[in-house]
Amino acid sequence: MRFVPILALAVSGLLLGGAGRPALAQTVFATEISGGVGTAGSYTHLYVLFRVVDSADQIATRASVFGATGLTESDLGKVFVSTSATDLDFDPLVALLTNGVDDWLETGTCLGDANGKVACGSSVGRESGFFGRSPDLQGERIESFSIRIDEISIDPGTFTTSNLRATFTISGAAPVPAVPGWAVLALAGLLVIVATLTLGSRRSRQSNSRPESILGE
Repeated sequence: MRFVPILALAVSGLLLGGAGRPALAQTVFATEISGGVGTAGSYTHLYVLFRVVDSADQIATRASVFGATGLTESDLGKVFVSTSATDLDFDPLVALLTNGVDDWLETGTCLGDANGKVACGSSVGRESGFFGRSPDLQGERIESFSIRIDEISIDPGTFTTSNLRATFTISGAAPVPAVPGWAVLALAGLLVIVATLTLGSRRSRQSNSRPESILGE
């Protein structure tokens, strides 16, 4: 009857195998962020702007991503990634984007130099309008933000002009499908049957065995 326990293990593996698997990565949201900024002075870097702010008047930044990533024309085609391990502002930003509150979100591009932003062109709106779902990304397990530089031009001079087009992506973990209730019940029933058959087999072997005689009879 050894095949019965083996069968039980196989079935339980099929039913519960997903419980120990790592969640698969998936795209939670993706969009294009683009714009051109011009300002007096000679500047060499562009920045992608993505941050949660206090209000439509942008009184204060609550959390942001890629705020310190200065881009040049040599970054064309590159992908920059922000995670909890690489960005101190990652976790606070994720918390705001998934807290179930329709916060204010500012997106756009900025022109500056290696030391930071100088002039920005941006728009401010509610998260629901940006993501196309209400109120925000509540329920998502965000694992990274990324930007791919699809187009970039900077023309420094007395008056610097610029243009940037980037693909902004939010990636997360796809939830592991839950084991159906009927499968759990079926597994429990199978284990009961296995235990009953195993116990019965042991008792049968014990009743059919003859004790050895001490005198060798």
